[in-house]
Amino acid sequence: MKKKLLAGASLALSAVLLTACNTVNQKLEFNTNWALNTLIDTPISSVETLTYDVDFDAASFFQEEYYQVAYCKDIEGNKKLGVYETRLEGKADGYLYTTTLTLPVVYTFGGASTLFEDTVTSTVEFRTAQKSLEPIKSTKRVVCHSPVNAEPTKAEGCYVSYDYEVIIEYNADCTGGTMTQIDYSAAGTLYDKAAYPNGKTTNFEIDKETYSYLDNEQLLFALRGLSNTEISSAQKVNVYNASTKIVETVSVTPSSTDSEKFSFTINGTPIGDTPITYTPVSISTPLPSIFASTNTGAAQELHYAQTVDPSLNTYRNVMLYMEVPVAYNIGSLTYKLKNAVFAN
Repeated sequence: MKKKLLAGASLALSAVLLTACNTVNQKLEFNTNWALNTLIDTPISSVETLTYDVDFDAASFFQEEYYQVAYCKDIEGNKKLGVYETRLEGKADGYLYTTTLTLPVVYTFGGASTLFEDTVTSTVEFRTAQKSLEPIKSTKRVVCHSPVNAEPTKAEGCYVSYDYEVIIEYNADCTGGTMTQIDYSAAGTLYDKAAYPNGKTTNFEIDKETYSYLDNEQLLFALRGLSNTEISSAQKVNVYNASTKIVETVSVTPSSTDSEKFSFTINGTPIGDTPITYTPVSISTPLPSIFASTNTGAAQELHYAQTVDPSLNTYRNVMLYMEVPVAYNIGSLTYKLKNAVFAN
C-alpha cells in the first residue's frame, strides 16, 4: 500500500495520429457489483453502510520550523482516528449516495496547540448501472482548516478556514449542469461575498461522445461497478472540477492484481484475517476540498475487491483501502475498511 504518482506523458504527433481512432467511444460499462447478484440491475432494496478508520502518515513538512500540523491526533498528541462513512440507498430509478468524513486536526504554533474537527459531507443522486450511473444532482458541504505554505506570525496564520457548499444540478440528458457555490465563511475564502450575496453560479457543458461522465462525488463509488477486466485496464472518465470550473478527463491507472489479508466485519460478523483479491488503481482527480485547491491533480491510490462470483459476490467490489496525499507534502491520509453492512 505504498505511494503513487501519475506521470504525465508526451506523445509525438505521429503517435497521436496513429491512436486517434482509438479515442472514440471509450465509455465505461457498469455492473451492479455492490449487490450480491451483480447480474441484476434492480436498485438495492436495503441500505449499504461502510465505515472506514482514517489515519495519518506524516511526512517532512517544509514549514514545520514555523508551525506544525497533525491530523488524527487529539490536543495532547495522542492518536485519534478520523472516520469516513458511506451510505448507499436504492431508489425507484437509481441511487442516493452519501459520504461523511470527520477528521481531527491539531495546529501547533509557538508551543500552543489548537484542535479542530474538519468535516466533508457529500450527497449525490444518480441513475442505475444500465443508465451509466448518470448523475442527477450532487451537494458537498466543507468545513475545514487547510494548512498554508507560509511563515505565519500568529496561530491564525497557519491555516485557512473554509466553510462552503457546492451544489451541482444536471439537465435531463446529462449534457450540461449548473454549479452553485455558497460561501458561509465570514471572510469569504472562495469569492467576493459582496459581489455574490446569494452564491456564485457557473454553467457548464458535458461532452459524452468519447468518455463517460461522472460526478466527482460518485467517482470512487462508481469504480466498484467496473468488471475485473475493465478495472484492470487503464480507463478515462470525465469529471467536473468545481475548483477550476472545467470538465476534466481523469485517468484511472491500475496496478497488478494482488491479494492481502484484511480484517473487518460484514453485517456485524468479523471475517478475521481473510485473504481478499483486489485491484489497486491510481486516480488523479479533484480531491475533497478539505485539502484545498492546491491538491487538485494529486494522485490517490485505491484498492477494490474483485468480483468473486457474479451471482454470489461476497465482497461486493468494495473499496478496501485508500491513500490520499495532503497538500504541501505534509503526509497522507489512509482509509481502511472497518465495518461493512451490505444491502440485500
